[in-house]
Amino acid sequence: MRPPVNIVVACIALFALQLSLPIAASAQEAPEAQTDESRWVASLAVTSGVLLQGQYGSTDACLFANPANLSSSCPAAGATQLRPGSTANDLSIAAFVGPNLELLSPALPIPTRPRFFLSGEIIPTFSADRDLSSEGDPGCVRGTAPGSPCAADLTPATLPTNAYGQDDALGQGSQVTTSYETLSFGANLGLAFPVQVANRRLRIKPSFGWLSFKLDVSGQVVDAACQPTNQCTDVKNVARPGLLRETSLGASDSNRYHAIGPGIDVEMDTGRFGPLGTALFIGGHAYRTLGDRTMKLTDSQVYGNDGLPLANQAVSAEWTTELNPWIFRAGVGFRVQWLGSKH
Repeated sequence: MRPPVNIVVACIALFALQLSLPIAASAQEAPEAQTDESRWVASLAVTSGVLLQGQYGSTDACLFANPANLSSSCPAAGATQLRPGSTANDLSIAAFVGPNLELLSPALPIPTRPRFFLSGEIIPTFSADRDLSSEGDPGCVRGTAPGSPCAADLTPATLPTNAYGQDDALGQGSQVTTSYETLSFGANLGLAFPVQVANRRLRIKPSFGWLSFKLDVSGQVVDAACQPTNQCTDVKNVARPGLLRETSLGASDSNRYHAIGPGIDVEMDTGRFGPLGTALFIGGHAYRTLGDRTMKLTDSQVYGNDGLPLANQAVSAEWTTELNPWIFRAGVGFRVQWLGSKH
């Protein structure tokens, strides 16, 4: 998670605490007497916290001597490995800050006098890109001298004077990257059980929730081949020793996922000003992601007769991302309730 995101979440949590404490100190009446149990209670809250989900990624790339055998699968018959395969597991952490609308029903005529509640929320999510599987440092093929430009940007008139080998060329590697899109949504349905602790009114709120989020996935493979192998130039198809073949494969996609699961919040009334009441809450939720949690990306390229041995070869790459079925959420919030006029 980026450091600025941590700062935003911490500031909002501190703001909620600082705002609610003076409200509680100057409340016009005791919190335990502030709610008419026969009323519907609407409220608006600001919530902040983190989403956590395990992710798996892999990258494979193959070279085919015969383009007719080209396949997205790797390894495959008649193919050799273009780049070392890579796999990795990671824990993705995304911060969120957003509004929550809630409606509490009148108290039910049963012991403990619980209320039904229904809430909906928009969850702007902020996360850093996660390089799940990474080998080398893919970018653009370039020379080993400091400040060398990308090979594709040079011409015969601007060839570098220093020679380098294909294994030393910078910018080679492979990776698959994921990130959460900003806009996520959620909803919760549950019961709010009132609990009196000293002179404070608390609500224990078990619920069943829905979460909708979107994941972006991208993959990249970059490789260099030279003839001769120890003398690369920074241009392609030049009629002179030192030919360079740059392979650059890439793909991207996104998918929206839906998840459902249980949660619980603990909410404390902090005060009242006229028809408005305030409360702080903290909670945690666990959601199970529905449907297919695997995304596969592929890309391929067929070489022409570029002067290197085994001309007319072909390459393909496959990137795979799989989400852990469970995504977890923890957060805090500050709520403003419409309690109506006092009798």
